[in-house]
Amino acid sequence: MIPMPDAPTTAPSVARDSAFEQQLRDMNEALLLSSVRQHELREQAQKAEASLRESEAQLSRLLKQSPAGIVQIDADGRIVRVNDRWLQMLGYSESEMLGMNVIELTHPSSVEATLEAFGRLAKGGPDFQIDKNYRRKDGVMLRCSSNFAALRDAQGNYQGLLAIVLDMTKRLDAEDQLRESEHQQRFLLELSDRLRSAADATAAMTAAAELFARYCGLPLAQYLIIDPDGDHFEVSASYSDGWLPAALRQSGRLSDHGPDWAPQFHNGESVFSDDHDDRAEADATASRALGIRSGSAVPLLRDGRLFALFTTASTEPRRWTASEKALQHEVAQRTWAEVERSRAEQGLQAAHDTFRQLVDRSPFGLYVINADFRLIQISEGGRRAFANVRPLIGRDFAEVVRAVWPAPFAAEVIEHFRLTLATGEPYKAETNERRADIEATEAYDWKIERVILPDHRFGVVCHFYDFTERKRQEEHIKLLMGEVNHRSKNMLTVVQAIAKRTIATQPENFIERFGQRIQALVANQDLLVKSEWKAVPIGELILSQLAHFGDARDTRVALDGPPVDIAALASQTLGMALHELATNAVKYGALSNEAGRVAISWRLRPDAAGKARFKMSWIESGGPPVAKPTRHGFGSTVTGSIIKMSLNCDAKIDFAPTGLVWRIDCPAAGLIEGSAMSAPEPNGAAVKEQPAQASGRRRVLVVEDEPLIAMDIAHTLAEAGYDVIGPANSVTAALALIARSGCDAAVLDVNLGAETAELVVRELIRRGTPFIATSGYTREQQPELMRTAPLLGKPVKHELLIAEIERCLGR
Repeated sequence: MIPMPDAPTTAPSVARDSAFEQQLRDMNEALLLSSVRQHELREQAQKAEASLRESEAQLSRLLKQSPAGIVQIDADGRIVRVNDRWLQMLGYSESEMLGMNVIELTHPSSVEATLEAFGRLAKGGPDFQIDKNYRRKDGVMLRCSSNFAALRDAQGNYQGLLAIVLDMTKRLDAEDQLRESEHQQRFLLELSDRLRSAADATAAMTAAAELFARYCGLPLAQYLIIDPDGDHFEVSASYSDGWLPAALRQSGRLSDHGPDWAPQFHNGESVFSDDHDDRAEADATASRALGIRSGSAVPLLRDGRLFALFTTASTEPRRWTASEKALQHEVAQRTWAEVERSRAEQGLQAAHDTFRQLVDRSPFGLYVINADFRLIQISEGGRRAFANVRPLIGRDFAEVVRAVWPAPFAAEVIEHFRLTLATGEPYKAETNERRADIEATEAYDWKIERVILPDHRFGVVCHFYDFTERKRQEEHIKLLMGEVNHRSKNMLTVVQAIAKRTIATQPENFIERFGQRIQALVANQDLLVKSEWKAVPIGELILSQLAHFGDARDTRVALDGPPVDIAALASQTLGMALHELATNAVKYGALSNEAGRVAISWRLRPDAAGKARFKMSWIESGGPPVAKPTRHGFGSTVTGSIIKMSLNCDAKIDFAPTGLVWRIDCPAAGLIEGSAMSAPEPNGAAVKEQPAQASGRRRVLVVEDEPLIAMDIAHTLAEAGYDVIGPANSVTAALALIARSGCDAAVLDVNLGAETAELVVRELIRRGTPFIATSGYTREQQPELMRTAPLLGKPVKHELLIAEIERCLGR
């Protein structure tokens, strides 16, 4: 305190001194308040710092579980932090990985681009994404999409970078295979054009040799005609980029090139050698003398006798791929077919017979229209396209087209044929149209040309190639990618629901329990991938959920039941229930001591109506005394209301003093593969519906077939003050709830197992009830009726859900 001055002797002085004393007291009080405030600010700063450290620790744990590889790299290019997915992708342990330079993990094909990109980033360049190849520990190349972001300190100095890496190897390999297939088809079309336009047999073989050599990057390709003695040969046609050994210029002997291959040729066996030095010494010496390091030979036999070889040679080793081998066989066969056609044409006296052989032997779709616009010839390859048209030969071509294709496409085709016949102008197109005679869409690459027929009048020849299967494969790949995207979003929504319910019921050990439940999902996901998203054997499903509890499961857990396969849709819910039971047994039940046992049994039994029912029990014994828990947690929800809703179960749990007993009894349909796979009817709801009169609150119907997601949405709505109707897990159940209870709004999943929610939407529209759709698919993938409806993509943000509901209700 500041000392007070002596009291004044006069009245004005006394008044001034009294005011001064009041000012001093105010100053002291302000100083005291300032000190207290500073202390409070220091405490708040300490709490904020502790909270930040905890948030960073939680973020680190979540990054460890990311489905993408995540790696932190310092300014020198050394790895300082990784997550589990990155280690799985590259095949290293964390101790091996940390401290490595990222260039050591980069495939040689990507080193230069990586160094250049890292240099730009270090100099202040923007974050970037590149397609980059990595090299696993076992040497296998991974083709990845990598996103790189710079890490900088407060002054903006470069400290390193963070990389998020997605393994795209399977997808890119599939795309490469598709492109290679397309490339080969274009090659074969060009080959056919060149073979058809060749002046004679030698020109055809030369053209084929040149095309194949250029396609494969080979310096030499030849056709050899073998003498009847089976050893001597003549070079009938040859293509070379300038390199041509003297022994392969005109004639020679097969035996001069080594003794080991001739018997194979005579047996019709092809040879593809990556490196001639790997042959027997005598054969390798013969090859080296000619400067040949690799090559191939496809034999051609007639009546069991070797008469020709289609061969290649190179001065460098090479790796022959399966597609190249198949293509050389195809080229050899097609070329020789053309050679024989050409030779036959030269020997035939009648042009009509020559032309007919050309048409009839074509491996492609090929047919001829005469000057009267009638179909007069068609190849075997082309007959499949007109299999439903009878009669065919001699029929008016316009009638044939209208029988196969609907208008207006049929009219367009007829017009193109008439125009080519009249003017000689060729026409080429690719089409993908639905047929009129069968329930199918077919894709063709076709070309029409005017020719002079044996009757000396003009006609039209159509060559066509059916690439319907390739088109279907492309559509299938697109569908699969959309399905992967949908399933990923659905899985993330399930993870979101698990996280929310776990932290709501077990906040004290959230990370541990959340991580265990994610591991349970991962184990179930592995089984589904292994079974190609088909049925999962129940034994494997049970063991997958016990695997992370140690060796005790082998000696203290007894399984008893017939071999049955659990349907893919049901395996996730049943697997999670088994995981919760196993976790409880290890922590508190029969597996928490050294003597306890768990007996898991299941049976299939008919009910009174003769329909199969699945019964399963989990019985613990020998553990500590059991008491009924005082708190209802997430595990109880999974083993109770969630499994009831998902499987149409009667689920009971008994906390007997001798050990926990859990039993379920449900229809086999929808659960056991091979039973009637209709969606199970709801046997309960995660949130019980209430009559509107009970609360006066607005009522929202929830339609969702994934129990965890349904429960999460229902709780979110309930916490926001809405009465929840349902949840319903099928169209039938949803329509029943609407008819019985009505609702003010609805939240519905677009896809409900094997059905969509379209019928529910039609009923809501008829009633004038607003609704919100949720889905992992994009809007373009939704049914036509639902494309204009409010759509929330999964995982659904709860605040957006509530905001959209309020908007629908006019709040």
